[in-house]
Amino acid sequence: MALSQSSQPSQNEQDEEPEQPTSGPIPIAVLAEHGFSQSDIQKLIKAGNDTVEAIAYQPRKSLTAIKGISEAKADKLLTVCSTLLPLGFTTAAEVHNMRVGMVRIQTGSKNLDALLGGGIDTQSITEFFGEFRTVSLSLSSILLQHFIELITLVEQS
Repeated sequence: MALSQSSQPSQNEQDEEPEQPTSGPIPIAVLAEHGFSQSDIQKLIKAGNDTVEAIAYQPRKSLTAIKGISEAKADKLLTVCSTLLPLGFTTAAEVHNMRVGMVRIQTGSKNLDALLGGGIDTQSITEFFGEFRTVSLSLSSILLQHFIELITLVEQS
């Protein structure tokens, strides 16, 4: 098949509990589980905040500008959001551990796969560009075919 995995998890990693996914936005409705009322959540949504990330990266002053959000509530919002999100720096070792099990899609060309380190990463954006009538469109078509085969295999199992 057109997939390769960069490495297998070690025995120690298999014994540990599975980690919570760290990618993707967290919906603002999660704040209801942390003591915020539905009216507070509706006020935040009305002000254009649909995710916890949108609140976490706002200054306190912009949160207090929302009608019905006091300074104390803004501080509580920022505290709760910072506990829900991995704010701050991520070490290279942590990034490496997240990418250990990453699947790569092979391009069909051994030389290009070797250049890309085993294929195209599935958890990132890879851009190919070139002049008109170059192989970038052909490569996109091949990758789409490999992706469709992958989806078909997953649906069958």
